[in-house]
Amino acid sequence: MARLSWVAFALVLVTGMGAVSADPNSPESWFPEKVKDFGTVPRGPMLVHYFRVTNPTSEPIQIGGARVSCGCVTAVVPNPVIPAGGSGVIYAQMDTRRFVGAKSVTVYVTLIKPVFQEVSMQVTAFAREDFMIHPDNLSFGQVARGQPATATARVSFYGDLNWQITEVTSESGLLKPSFKPVPGQNANEVAFEVSAQLGPDAPAGKWFTDVWLKTTNPTAAKIRIPVNMEVVSALTATPTAVQFGGVFTGQKNEQRILLKGNAPFKILKVEGTDDAVQLTSPIGEEAKPVHVLTFTLDAKAAGAVDRKLKVVTDLASEREIVLPATGQVFVAQ
Repeated sequence: MARLSWVAFALVLVTGMGAVSADPNSPESWFPEKVKDFGTVPRGPMLVHYFRVTNPTSEPIQIGGARVSCGCVTAVVPNPVIPAGGSGVIYAQMDTRRFVGAKSVTVYVTLIKPVFQEVSMQVTAFAREDFMIHPDNLSFGQVARGQPATATARVSFYGDLNWQITEVTSESGLLKPSFKPVPGQNANEVAFEVSAQLGPDAPAGKWFTDVWLKTTNPTAAKIRIPVNMEVVSALTATPTAVQFGGVFTGQKNEQRILLKGNAPFKILKVEGTDDAVQLTSPIGEEAKPVHVLTFTLDAKAAGAVDRKLKVVTDLASEREIVLPATGQVFVAQ
C-alpha cells in the first residue's frame, strides 16, 4: 500500500516518513518525520498534518506540550503519554488565511520523560491568491469497504488563461486520479475538474493522502489536493479478537463477540473450532443486523492457545470475518 495513511484513535500511520535513526534512545529518532511541505496551496483553507511519534523504548514517553513560531499554525498533543512500543501524533493545523507567499513555521515539542528535551519540526507552504480549489479537498466521506467511490473537486486558475494542468498523480496506489477541463464561470477563469476513484481493495479505517497536480505555470508547477476518507467494513466484530487470557486445566472460560453487519445477515458457519475452543451459542437461521457469538475455552491440556476462527455469513459485500483466538492454559496446582 503506497503512501496511504491511516488515522485511528489509538494508532496513526502518516505518509511521507523519513529514515529513522538506528539509536532507539535518541529522542530525534522518535519523530520519523521532521518536515511537512504542503507545497503550493490556495490562500484560505486550513491545512492539517499528523506528525507521527513512535516509542521504541521500554518506558513511557511523556510529552509536555507543543509551541509554534507563528500564530498561523496551531499544534496539539492529543495523547501526551505514549506507552512503550506504542505510537502517537502531534496534530498540526496551518491557517492559510493568515499569510500570502512562502511561510515556514517551526513546531517545538517538549519531552518530559524519559528525558527532558525539545524536538523541533517544520510546517511549510506557499499560499497564492490566483487559484482556488473547491471544495479544498477530495473527501470521500464514509465508504463501504469493497465498494468503488469517486470524489471530485474544481480547480480554478485566474489571470493567466494559458495556465493548464498537464498531469495528476496520487501518493496511493489505491486511488486512480484524473482531470478534465470544464467551462469557466467568467472570462478570467480557466477551470478543471479533478477526480479520484477509490478501488475496492482499500482496507477499513480513516485514511489521509494527497493528489498532486502538475501545471504549466513554473511558479506553481506542483499543486497538492488533500484526500480523506473513512472506509467502513460491512461486517465488524466487537471486540475484534477472542481473548481467553490465563486459564487453569479443568476450567472453562467464555468470551462473547458482537458481530454487526450493515444489513441483516445470516451466519452460515464458523470454522476453526474444536474440542478445546468451542462455539457454545446457537447460530440460528434468522437474518439479523447483530449476532452474539459465545466461544468457550475448555482447558483440558496445558499450553498456548493461538488460532483463527472464521465466521462465514451471507452478506453480499463482505461474507466472512476472521477472529484471532488466544489464551494460555496452566497446569492446576
